[in-house]
Amino acid sequence: MLKFIKNVLLVALGGLVFLALIGIFLTITDDRTPEEITADRAKSDSIRVANDRAEFLQDSIQKANEENERLSAWNALTPNQRALKKIEDQFSSWDGSHKALKRATKEQLKNPDSFDHIETQYALIDTTSYRVVMKYRATNSFNAIITEAVQVDFSIEDNSVIQASKLY
Repeated sequence: MLKFIKNVLLVALGGLVFLALIGIFLTITDDRTPEEITADRAKSDSIRVANDRAEFLQDSIQKANEENERLSAWNALTPNQRALKKIEDQFSSWDGSHKALKRATKEQLKNPDSFDHIETQYALIDTTSYRVVMKYRATNSFNAIITEAVQVDFSIEDNSVIQASKLY
């Protein structure tokens, strides 16, 4: 085993000596002056920095174009479509619940981990507000599973609560 390790080390050492000799040979055959070598290194560093900057600028332009496309699509919507989009953005694509209402309801429960969303429905009240009714199950103080529903009126503009009540 010791002989094997010795042979591996000798081969590795031989490889390092070979690489050193190649480096010396390349340095000897390089007929540039130290100033020219330094200038070439500086030039390659400048090229690398310029390429990095160009890549950064391309990424920035692409992001700006994507944002312009998004804004153009938003501006193409009618006021009613914009309002509907704002409302739909408040709902979870996973379970259909109103994100803020679900979070606020869970915070009010004695056992938030027992919260189980059943369904959520919404309807426009007028051009500035909408109503959400959410039905859910949770455990009460006696650890019994109960079904309840809450009704909340939200502002379309900033999603603030206008009025809230428990239905059952």
